[in-house]
Amino acid sequence: MEALRSKGPSGRPSRMKPGWRAWLAAELEKGPAVHGWVEDQRWILARVARVIARRFHVRFSPAQTWRILRQMG
Repeated sequence: MEALRSKGPSGRPSRMKPGWRAWLAAELEKGPAVHGWVEDQRWILARVARVIARRFHVRFSPAQTWRILRQMG
């Protein structure tokens, strides 16, 4: 039974730094048009991921982007 007991989360730490989250929140408040998407004024995961990639040169999948946004509230 002891060998089956959980040792806690074993995943990697997020590559999304805490300071980046504050920057991302401010950029999302500005809206998609500021970042070049004028035809459609909605944030979608692919766009959010692209904004992050442009600024920090780190790519996140849609699932990772969703997890980041959920953590941000």
